[in-house]
Amino acid sequence: DGRLAKLKQCRVGTGDRDREDDCRDYAEEAVQQGGENAKLACGFDGGRWTSRYPDHFKWCLGVKKEVSDAERDARRRALNRCREDRVDGDAERSKACRAFADDAAADQGENKRLACGYSGERWNSSAAYHYGWCMASSRAEREVSIKARKGDLARCRGTDTGGGGDCKDYARVSVRDWEENRRLGCGFDGGRWNPDPRAHFDYCRSVPEAAAKKQLAIRQELLAKCEARPKRTANCRSFANIAIAQQRQNLAKGCGFTGPRWHTDYELHWNWCMGVEGFIREIETIARQTALASCK
Repeated sequence: DGRLAKLKQCRVGTGDRDREDDCRDYAEEAVQQGGENAKLACGFDGGRWTSRYPDHFKWCLGVKKEVSDAERDARRRALNRCREDRVDGDAERSKACRAFADDAAADQGENKRLACGYSGERWNSSAAYHYGWCMASSRAEREVSIKARKGDLARCRGTDTGGGGDCKDYARVSVRDWEENRRLGCGFDGGRWNPDPRAHFDYCRSVPEAAAKKQLAIRQELLAKCEARPKRTANCRSFANIAIAQQRQNLAKGCGFTGPRWHTDYELHWNWCMGVEGFIREIETIARQTALASCK
């Protein structure tokens, strides 16, 4: 530590030079901290704990000083906690944190499976991330995090006192329908085809049960039709997108054309196309284009 302080006092510069000096100090300390992590067998891993000076230096130059300062402090806190464990005899911390990390990663998997939509540090997919956080935190902080995560999942499942289980099911199915739409290349979009489970949940809670069931039935019917005829689906996706572009030209040029063929509803264009032969589809596209060409 004394050597680092003297080196820092020795360096003088402004602007980029000052930042380079800061990052040299940062990288030197990071390498020392990585060595102490290995010596104490704390078990921390990942880029934060690499022993490669160039990696730390390059990373530091690419971020703001407050970001690198926060990273340095995070390592210091983690090492302090590891040292305390050695002094206090908390030999079980590493074991407890590995269990905590595995549980947290499993909860994130459940969050995704149920399409709950929770995000943030508590819902990181990496067990290594959770292990590092746990090792740098107190037992009380660990227990608070577990309780909060479990409470969120209970609310998502609809097993807490808040209810809403039926709408959770609706949201999960709705997200799966969106994923199937993407997989099949149907091209459906709009509110009915939203990847956000919270949006579907809120919709379900705001309408009668019959309305939510109708939405599910409409999506299922469209998806079944899309899957049954993949070649026609691709042709009708192109037809619908062209029809929408033509309607936008109609509006932009102020042509004033109206009627069943002039709208921007993808599903309506696609559904109509799926029920007619290819030559009728081409006639419809040409009719719109001819009308637009006549509009001055």
